[in-house]
Amino acid sequence: MKIHVLVPKVHEKIEDQHESHQLLFQAAKKQGHAIEFLSVKQCKMVFNGKASVMVDSEKKERVNLLFVKMGFGRAYSENL
Repeated sequence: MKIHVLVPKVHEKIEDQHESHQLLFQAAKKQGHAIEFLSVKQCKMVFNGKASVMVDSEKKERVNLLFVKMGFGRAYSENL
């Protein structure tokens, strides 16, 4: 299963992600799942009869599970 995670900022390499994101990535991989991080600035949810996720104004297909990473406050995002 692919797990989507909404985070404040997406980095190209997993090594550059916040430590908690790296741990989540490793745990999912260990269980045989894939993770895709989505930037909160690029992602929108649309509710028009059926919920969907839009990334950069394009519908994201097959979003089975979307985690919203807590900690979007200013102090958190300044440390990324």
